[in-house]
Amino acid sequence: MEWDSNDEKNASFPDFIVKSLQESIKETALSEGIIIIGDADDYHNLASEFARQDLYKHAELVAKIGVNKYKYNADLLADIVKFGSQSQDWATCEKAYQRLCNIDFRKWTWRSFTFAIDYLLDLAQTLEPNKQQENNKRIEALIQAYKQTKDERAWVADAEFLFTEGKKDAAIASLKDGVKKVPVSSQCCLKLSKYLLENGDYEGVIKYTAIGIRATAQEQPSASTAYLFYLSALAKDALINQEDQKSNGQSSDNCNKGFHNLEAVSEALLDYKIARQIFSTKQQRTYLSNIKQREIILRIK
Repeated sequence: MEWDSNDEKNASFPDFIVKSLQESIKETALSEGIIIIGDADDYHNLASEFARQDLYKHAELVAKIGVNKYKYNADLLADIVKFGSQSQDWATCEKAYQRLCNIDFRKWTWRSFTFAIDYLLDLAQTLEPNKQQENNKRIEALIQAYKQTKDERAWVADAEFLFTEGKKDAAIASLKDGVKKVPVSSQCCLKLSKYLLENGDYEGVIKYTAIGIRATAQEQPSASTAYLFYLSALAKDALINQEDQKSNGQSSDNCNKGFHNLEAVSEALLDYKIARQIFSTKQQRTYLSNIKQREIILRIK
């Protein structure tokens, strides 16, 4: 039986593939009854489909079958590292990671770097303190190699690593560096804006969400445009409240602050409206609920 993920009539994931792979996992060996035919991308796509349904053991197995055929494919080895990590199969992860490291970095893809770094970050939580430094060195070496590709995800990975080390200021500095060095860096801007919002740097949030929104003007944006508008609205909203507190809510001829600054209120409401309309198409109800509350407050006050 065949499955075509592009077939609209049979787009759902087929039970017969899941059941076949479940049996092979129970037997701890590849069943002769399983036949997966395709190129390296087909194996990767099938593994990713399992992962999207949280079937990480199945995803790992598909990637392993693919690697038996495409022994030096950087994406498939990265898949084993990623999905093996998510199913806590650390021994298999390490073997795949070591094979991956034998491939020249120039042949690595963004998945190779990102999945390998994610694995090492996950692994760090299982290591004894005396082994942490060695693992950190591996992470730092990968990040430096990743940055040579000029992919913004390298700076995002760097920030996440620094954040896990409790170095939030250094993480923010790294993301700002990424925005400077990579012309289109929407992911850096989104991650940076989230950190700055937590720090109360509302002007910074407005600056970097604007850069990020510009960067998402692509055929396939790598960050959520709606979420960038949402963060921008939250920052503008917070500034309005902050200025209102400073002016004690008083209005005068010389006071155009806080909720009396109708232009600022309109700008915040406009960003909320854009975010709300995009989120509505994606059924993001958590964000929609908060947006509705913030809009009510702005309009009434």
